[in-house]
Parts: sequence; structure tokens; C-alpha cells
Amino acid sequence: MGINKPITSNQSAQSTQSTQANQLNQASQFAQSAQANQTKKITSSSSKDKTDAKANDKTSDKTSDKADNKKSKGNHGLTKDFDTQTISQKDPKQTDNTANSTTSQSDWQWNLPKYFPIPKVPEDNPMTVAKVELGRFLFYDKRLSATGDTSCASCHLQHLAFTDGKPRSVGATGEVHPRSSLGLANVAYMPTLNWANPAVTSLEAQMLIPMFGDMPIELGLTDKNFPEVQATFAKDARYQRMFREAFANSASNPNNSVNSNANNNSNGNENADVKKQNEKTYTKAEDYSLVEISQAIASFERSLISADSKFDRYMQGKATLTDSEKRGKTLFFGEKAECHHCHGSFNFNDQVIHSKSRTVPIRFHNTGMYNLDEQGSYQENNEGLYDVTANIEDKGKFKAPSLRNIAVTAPYNHDGSTKTLEDVLANYARGGRIIHASNAEKNLNSVEQASHNSTSKNLPSLDKISDDGAGSASNPKSSLENNHIGDGRFNPNKSDLIVRIELTKEEQADIIAFLKTLTDETLLTDPKYSNPWTTQTNKIGEKDESNNTTIPTTSNE
Repeated sequence: MGINKPITSNQSAQSTQSTQANQLNQASQFAQSAQANQTKKITSSSSKDKTDAKANDKTSDKTSDKADNKKSKGNHGLTKDFDTQTISQKDPKQTDNTANSTTSQSDWQWNLPKYFPIPKVPEDNPMTVAKVELGRFLFYDKRLSATGDTSCASCHLQHLAFTDGKPRSVGATGEVHPRSSLGLANVAYMPTLNWANPAVTSLEAQMLIPMFGDMPIELGLTDKNFPEVQATFAKDARYQRMFREAFANSASNPNNSVNSNANNNSNGNENADVKKQNEKTYTKAEDYSLVEISQAIASFERSLISADSKFDRYMQGKATLTDSEKRGKTLFFGEKAECHHCHGSFNFNDQVIHSKSRTVPIRFHNTGMYNLDEQGSYQENNEGLYDVTANIEDKGKFKAPSLRNIAVTAPYNHDGSTKTLEDVLANYARGGRIIHASNAEKNLNSVEQASHNSTSKNLPSLDKISDDGAGSASNPKSSLENNHIGDGRFNPNKSDLIVRIELTKEEQADIIAFLKTLTDETLLTDPKYSNPWTTQTNKIGEKDESNNTTIPTTSNE
């Protein structure tokens, strides 16, 4: 084919612009198809996920679930442990025979209790201190939105364990989302990243959904306005420095492949000249690739480890539980309350992935929150796994979220329709929630209105939306004669793990007392997770070296 010719700077720029245009187009398509539940992975994944969810929901499989839970507790040390571990990402003990292997350039260290496994990290996006710090700035940067007043942190507040305190989140344009904001604490261990979409499994890919999705609109970016964001970043001296530090030697930098091609040329001087021409300076808009932005934010999100709650200190022999908390712990992990079947891992959920994972069960559950018709329907276009698989038995199935920091993440459930932990426990104790059919729509409207409030205090309490003409838990009767519409306890798709549980008021209080020991005040207050645009005053007002103007400050407060 002849000798390779050096790539000129014009050719390189044209190639980069073409690549960026393709990335933006693909990002928009992925985000929109994921929101519409039409990603290519769904077809192949949903069958297995449906089988796992269905198997998990059968009474005959309770023994298996309990065995899995006991195994989980044994592997992850929920029964005993007295120390912590600090492991560098490049430590061979961490990376041997896993997809977590990284180059020797990684300087990241995990500081974890021994019952916490090492998170799984993509080979093409190793954790580094510089990249995590860059991701923190991007996570809180409101310029990464169509309106310039919304950031990732707008729906993921640190003091609320990276939830937002609203029943249903609100996007940059004011659109109310169908679901509540999931917390990001320990998201590095989560194999699926949405309430009920088994196809979204990568933080890097998931980032595209809030950025470019339009059903609903979250950050509101498009292939037309994203170049404006890039141009803004190119004028920011801080980002010029931080991107260089984070990605100077990154495999995700497309110019590295260009440099590699150039190095194949025979003329050493030409190679050096071409390499110098193609090095990213991050002074041009096109230098700020969607790939690198997503990788940086994903790295920051993986760093959000919650492992310093009172319960964690108790596990390490550094704290003592009260009598009530101990009784609650016994109930939680015992066969009376049976909470551990869906929340028995070190992360208090039942979907976990880490660097040593071989198989990852993906389970979704119908907990009897709604029963709006004879098929056990939930709200239209918000029916959980059914929206992905179109299988009737998947109606109302959502993943069990982690219970870590549960005391600060109200309101609860996929649509934020349950106000307090007491209400949640009451629903599970009665074996499902009861909503009178005639009041169901009124309740949903009330929840939607409350979504615009910054807290859950204006949500209707459970006693206003349950047991209204539907009979008592001990003598259930249908709200409409003979068909149980409005009574979630009779939802035909409800998990067999959700049954009536006889719990006294004292026992319910004990379980809640235990759940409150899972609050990690370190996570909620640690400056390394905080908004750098307001807390790092020494960085604010940094001069833009390109035009000698002061970079505008931005606040997420």
C-alpha cells in the first residue's frame, strides 16, 4: 500500500470534527432509545432478567434466595469484620484476573472495609485522582446544560446521599420526570443504573441519558447546543489544565491514535512535529470530547463510596448499637421481617457487581404499590420492567434500591409516593399498599404537584391514600366489588416475598432504628464530594489565560 504519509493538522482537525459529530449523533440516539426502552441490549437481556425476576418472585425459590443471602453475608462479611483496607488501583491483589486491571499510571486508592469488595472499573477508564477531581467539577457545573442553570447535582444533592428530596425529579426545562432520583452512593457496585432498565449497565453510557435524553428532558443537551458547551469549556483556563492532567495519556484521547499512526512514519523529525501538532491543548472547542466528559463524571460517581455509617463502625468494633438497633438488626436479617431477601448484601440491595464478580443476578420486584386494573397495572408509561419487556407479568417490577442512607432519601419508591419510613414499613407489613381506585388518580396528581417542592413535607401522608374504603388489612375487600382494584396486596404480579407480616409497633420502631444506623455522615459532609464551585474559593475567579477575563463563578446552591 506504500509508505504511510504524515497526517496534517488540517486532516487531523477534520477527522476530529467528524468523530465528534458522529459521537454526538450516537449519543443522542442512545439516550433517546434508552428512555424509550428500545436499546439493542434490551432484547437479549430482558429474557434473562425476566427469568431472574420471575424466579425470585416465586415462593418455591425463597429457600434459594435465603441461601444466596447467607452466602452473600459470608462473602461480604456482614456477620463479622474488624478492619479496613486501603488498596491502590494498580495493586495486583486488586486487579489480578479481573476487568479492573489498569495501567501503572493509576494513582487511585480505595479505602474500604474488608467486607467491601473492590469495585469493577472499565479497562478503558481507570480511576485517577486527576480524573475524579475533574469529574467533580463537571458534576456540579451548570454550564453542562441547555439552560445554564442545571447540573448533575441538581438532582443528586450530597446532603441527601445524592438524591434530591423530591417525589419526582424536575429537569432543566421544568419537565417533571415519571420517577424519583436514585441515589448515587456506592453506584460503583450497581450492575443496572435505572429503576427498571436492564440495558443500562455502564456509568459512562448512562451519563448520555440525562445529557441528551428528551423523554423527559433532563440537562437538555443536543447535537446542536453541545458545541456551545465545548466552546465555553475551551475558554476556561481551569478546565484546560484539569483536562490535560486527567487525559494527557488517556486511551480515550482520539489524538493518541493519531500520534500512534504518526509514529509509524520513517522520519523521526516528522513524527515529532506531527505529534506536537496533534497533542491536545484543550484550548479548542473540539478538544472537549463527549467521551472524556462522560468518563470523568463516571469516575467521580464511582468514587462516591458510603462505608462509614454507624453500622459500618459497629462491624469494625468501633461503635455499639443500642438495644433497639440490635433488635431491629435481628429482625432485618431474620425470617420474621425477611428484609434481607432483597436487601441482604453489604450494600443492602440485591443487585451487586464488583471486580471479582462471575455472575450477576439481575432482579426486579413488584412490591404491591399499585393495582389499578385486572392486570395489576401501575401508572401508564411508568410500569417498571414491563415498559422494557412488554410482558404482562413484569408490570410493576422495579429494582430494590440500596438501603444505605435510607433515612435521608425520602420520599420513597420509584415515584416518590411514600412519604416516610414508617409508611414504607407499614406497606410491607400489610403485604402491599391500598389505594382506593376512585382516589388513585387524585393521589398521583397530588404527588406530581409535590414534585415541584424541594422537600417531601407536602406529600400526602399514607393514611390519606390508603385503606380508604378498601377494608382493613385483616379483612381485605375490594374497592370495586370482587376485583381488588386499588388494593396492591392482590396485585397478580406481586412478589411472593411480599406477604403480610405480623409486626408490633415496637418491632417496626426497632427496624427503623436499625435502618437509621445506615446513615453515613461522612458521605453527606465530606468536602471531596462537595460542590467545588462554591467551596474551593481559591479556584473561583481564576483568570482565563486565553482572553485575560475572569471566569464566571457558578453555584449549585
